[in-house]
Amino acid sequence: MTWDGFMTKFKFKHLTRVDFSDDYTRAVLELAGPLPPKGSRHGQRA
Repeated sequence: MTWDGFMTKFKFKHLTRVDFSDDYTRAVLELAGPLPPKGSRHGQRA
């Protein structure tokens, strides 16, 4: 698992649910590591 190098945008009217600090998020953080620096691309260093 790795972080994507870009941000996906959604309109609020299309969202039905937003979860924070759930089991999935904890697993992603544990497996993918810290977020890459803002503006960096996947697989490249800033």
